[in-house]
Amino acid sequence: MKKLIPYILITFLALPHGQAQENHFSQFYTSPQYINPAFAGDVAYMKTGGATRLMQPLPNRYIVNSLLHFDYKIPHHQGGVGFTFFHHTEELSHSKFQLNYSYTIRLSKNSWLKLGLGASINMRRTNTADLTFPDQYNNYGLTGNPTAETALKDNTIFPAVATGAVLYNEILWMSISVDYLNLPKENFAGKDYTYPMKFSFLSGMLYPINKTTSKRRFSKFGGLEPYSGIGPLIAVTIQDKYLEASGGLAVHIKPIFGGVHYRYQHELKNSSVEYAYKGLVLMAGYRQEEFSCTYSYDYAFTKYSVNRSGAHEISVILYLSNWKEDRKTYNLVPLPNQLLY
Repeated sequence: MKKLIPYILITFLALPHGQAQENHFSQFYTSPQYINPAFAGDVAYMKTGGATRLMQPLPNRYIVNSLLHFDYKIPHHQGGVGFTFFHHTEELSHSKFQLNYSYTIRLSKNSWLKLGLGASINMRRTNTADLTFPDQYNNYGLTGNPTAETALKDNTIFPAVATGAVLYNEILWMSISVDYLNLPKENFAGKDYTYPMKFSFLSGMLYPINKTTSKRRFSKFGGLEPYSGIGPLIAVTIQDKYLEASGGLAVHIKPIFGGVHYRYQHELKNSSVEYAYKGLVLMAGYRQEEFSCTYSYDYAFTKYSVNRSGAHEISVILYLSNWKEDRKTYNLVPLPNQLLY
């Protein structure tokens, strides 16, 4: 039986279903263009940042998600551009570089619609150095000797297309998007597989809580001092047979940002919830006009081994000054860590 385990593991990793539900960030709103390209350029002028998510499923084993992102509002234009670089490190790693474009349409005096399109290059690779093979076992277990087995095909590269829309007003927003719209093909272990589409729905509200008492003085970059805000948020993602959902509350009392939400992951075709992941995400951070830094921790309620140690996540964003002569200005989406004016 021990000799069968490596073959089963290899087959599982080679299938897209082995990682069909991509592991998302708890702080998904710090770079939402990673999920929906319509969020690209949703900034007064320019911003850049990154995020890292660390999980420890087993002793001396780590799962790391890393994200770099950049947003640029095109001056005198109703659109913006952006790019993201995402890297997931595990036995089956995934690197993704995506370019995004968005265009904003004013629907009324206080409501807007953002449409987006994204194109990405994806590389998925098996880290065979982290796997064990039958010839590395004897009757007493793993020997530690190197394997003579032929390794799996190391990597596969495929393009993908994403699209989405964001409907919002001054305090409420709703986002819907589809990724891997072209149903790209990949090849592992000599077989072709279709990478599944990913459907995402995000929504939230950011209500100003000191609108009548805030001092409306001029700030560092020439704008008015922003309000503090509070509001709920929700995120639902379905990819192949996997569901991930989270919902909770975000609070920004200048300059402190924080929040809490419930996170749930489950395989839809499995009626048993024994291995479903359930956890509480706690976050705290610092937010001003030019800089934000937020830390969050996922506290798991379940004993599912892959998530038993929870997850640590940190995000940092730098905001650059406003383009003062932009004739095509419009309100930004009121995201949980966004500033309201």
